[in-house]
Amino acid sequence: MKCIRTWAPRILTGLALALLVFLLARAAWTFADYITTLIGFPYNVDYGEGPVLDQVVRLSRFENIYPNDISQPPYTIGNYPPMYHLLQLPFLWLFGPAFWYGRVINLIALVAAAYFIGASLYAITKDFVAAIIGGAMLFVIPYIVHWSGFVRVDSVALGFSWAALYVIVRKPEQRKSLVITAALLTAAVFSRQSYGLAAPFAAFVWLLSHKPWKRAFELAVWTGGFSLIFFALLNLLSGGGFFFNIVTANVNPFFWDTVRHYWHQIRTNMPLLVIGSILYFLSAVWLKQKTWWVGAPYLLTSVLSAITIGKDGSNVNYLFELSAALSFTTGAIIAMPGLTLQGKQWLGKRWFLKLALLLLLMLQINSMHTWTQNDFAKWAVERARNEKDEIAQMVALVEQAENPVLADEFMGLVVLGGQNLAFQPFEYKQLVTGGIWDESPFIKSLANQEFDYILLYDPPGWDSAGARWTNRQLYALRANYRETGRLANTRILVPIDSLRNSSSD
Repeated sequence: MKCIRTWAPRILTGLALALLVFLLARAAWTFADYITTLIGFPYNVDYGEGPVLDQVVRLSRFENIYPNDISQPPYTIGNYPPMYHLLQLPFLWLFGPAFWYGRVINLIALVAAAYFIGASLYAITKDFVAAIIGGAMLFVIPYIVHWSGFVRVDSVALGFSWAALYVIVRKPEQRKSLVITAALLTAAVFSRQSYGLAAPFAAFVWLLSHKPWKRAFELAVWTGGFSLIFFALLNLLSGGGFFFNIVTANVNPFFWDTVRHYWHQIRTNMPLLVIGSILYFLSAVWLKQKTWWVGAPYLLTSVLSAITIGKDGSNVNYLFELSAALSFTTGAIIAMPGLTLQGKQWLGKRWFLKLALLLLLMLQINSMHTWTQNDFAKWAVERARNEKDEIAQMVALVEQAENPVLADEFMGLVVLGGQNLAFQPFEYKQLVTGGIWDESPFIKSLANQEFDYILLYDPPGWDSAGARWTNRQLYALRANYRETGRLANTRILVPIDSLRNSSSD
């Protein structure tokens, strides 16, 4: 009986931990399969990928991607700083315009983010199991999986920010760490400007918890100094366009209904992670957990960042930092006293709490994996597998066009077809709404039928055109262009005059 009482907790907990690791590995495999499928897909999947590739192409020719005069074509906007774009430049010079290398960079960045989350946990707790779980949890969260395959700035920003946190967590006493951390935080901010909140604040609070606390203010000075230098340089080189593009032209209407929608989605599908993080935030400091000095400020500010998902045109990329916070706090909970799953406390009076925690986490991970497969990994993969041939036909139309081609969802095809973007519909609709841009000259160009093709996305169940084009623009399209076919849920519009000339011939 004594032998059973000694070994039963060890066997049960060990089996539960093995199954948990299996579920984490399965989630990581789903992530890997998803992103590698999209890496092999030569076309854009998401609306925002086209502008990013267009900006990389123009940067390769040393052109300004932050226009300060939007009254003249091309009507484009650079909503984000250029770090991600600069990382793609060597590949573009070697291979030409393509989406695969942006996705490979995303893969590397997210693997790095997961590693640095786990490494930060280990640096603080010395708990290898907690570190593995905390890092691997990043690939369980569907928002990360879904957005990873899109050529967008968020994955790189997350990778830089967690590299910065790891450096300062590991050696907060070294002045060299302050400089490296500041440089990495600046790289994150100049990948996506919203990353100037969560990671910098977490690093600041972490340093406040160590002596001498003045190092926290030194880090703030270094980070602020680097950021101001790069901001001033980019604004100077762009003739003031950098500030206009990432600030003035980036203020969209805000809808609280969107925030409520995602909050309902999160608490419905990730209830145990939410409850655990709240309890951790409220109690870990009283239990003298060192992880609290990073996890709590990062969690708090990531929630504030997540609220900005209410901005019109937002998507799940606004939840990246919150996803990382939930991953970190999950690992931190595993490492708490009485729950730690290695070392001297592997067996103990509270072994049943450890087992219960593992079982609950397994249920949550399994549920989230199903959620990922059904709602997040499916759509993009189906586009890559089922619409490839029809999308290739649209690229051929662009390549044969003598005049500019307009598109919305498939703007990336315009770039792959050898043209630069002439117009970004959603961004300029926001500028019209904000009273910043006069669309009359563009309406005139539509009336003059200056575009050989217009690729107008029209999927079932969503008014894509109404969301991305103004009413005046849609009226001009109806009056001057006619549909000649449909490819990949996209209406192919051509000028009426060209149809008349073809019929007369």
